[in-house]
Amino acid sequence: MDKQRFISLWNRCRTRDGAGVDADDVYKEVHGYYSEPGRFYHTPKHIEHCLAQFDLASGEMVNADAVEIAIWFHDLIFDVRANDNELQSARRFVELADDSMDAEFKAMVHDLIMTTAPPRLPKTTDQNFMLDIDLSSFGLPWQDMLRDSIAVRQESPQLTDAEFFPGQRAFLESLISREHFYFTEFFRSRIEDTARSNIERYLQELPGQGAT
Repeated sequence: MDKQRFISLWNRCRTRDGAGVDADDVYKEVHGYYSEPGRFYHTPKHIEHCLAQFDLASGEMVNADAVEIAIWFHDLIFDVRANDNELQSARRFVELADDSMDAEFKAMVHDLIMTTAPPRLPKTTDQNFMLDIDLSSFGLPWQDMLRDSIAVRQESPQLTDAEFFPGQRAFLESLISREHFYFTEFFRSRIEDTARSNIERYLQELPGQGAT
């Protein structure tokens, strides 16, 4: 992950010079979380991928800085046994930004992070982009999408295949059952067809991986 990019972003979003946690210290914490043992998908590489997609689409966003910070923090807390990782990630952002960023901005970033949690129903233009960016890896070439799917499976070693894959199937089927996989025309026009094709192919192969 690009340390200087993060520090520049954090300092740019500050409303009180010199107040709050130092940007370098925040980056160290963020990098430390994403580098934790047991992470295979929710790693620095995922953030780098999301930032690359952000760079392509940022010109169409209302508050690009808020979306970018939300990208950095949206998977900060990751406990495979918990069901509130997004909430804990959003709360940690607010704690770190508490003394240096204004309340409206913090609330905006908090809500952007929460957009990536179930039921994943964005309400604003920037929330649409946030969710599309988080799901953009489904639109990668098949082998890359498959690699990411394997990495996601590795993060739940406590589950058998018979326990893991039915839940994964339900999640993926919920995505492709929507009228549009992506919420923005930007991503629909670029990768929606690929994402749907990838997921349909993956679902066809799931029975051989322990799903019933």
